Amino acid sequence: MAPTRIANKRVGFPAEASWRRANMSRLLFSTAWLFDSRILDYIQRHGFPLLRMAHLHVPRNLDLGGTRITELAIRAEMSKQSIGEIVDQCIAMGLVERLPDKTDRRAKIIVFAPRGLRLMETVRAALSLAESEMLTEIGARRMREVMTALTIYSRAIGSRPALGATGRVRQAARAKRAAVNPAR
Repeated sequence: MAPTRIANKRVGFPAEASWRRANMSRLLFSTAWLFDSRILDYIQRHGFPLLRMAHLHVPRNLDLGGTRITELAIRAEMSKQSIGEIVDQCIAMGLVERLPDKTDRRAKIIVFAPRGLRLMETVRAALSLAESEMLTEIGARRMREVMTALTIYSRAIGSRPALGATGRVRQAARAKRAAVNPAR
């Protein structure tokens, strides 16, 4: 690969495949995408053909008793506008409803509709099958090791500020992590 020139300096990318295509970030993302794709395929074949990957943010982050849109956005690590669009699509599919919050009538709460509760049953079955498939591929010991390692890492890093974060960025990152790891 030819080196690149930046500000009259030669910049090469040695071992391109080892750091850009075979790094931990890419491996985790690709694996998660493949895993979720297996789940989504099952869900689509079992009564929810219009569901897309983005829609999975709702059942993953919505409490059975309902959740405010602001909290859904924090949990999904999305803007309120983005999660709002996804919620609107889920409402159109009959998966969730927007109701007044009993604790604050000015606020709205998102709750599962009966079809959304059926979706949760389908998601649970799909997740179980995807985990069984992974177990078959990597074995019980490795499965436990992966789960343990990812749990340890997410708990440890969840209490730290983002890399290079300062001021309000650091405060926002702490708030997001607190929502993900409430016990910490």
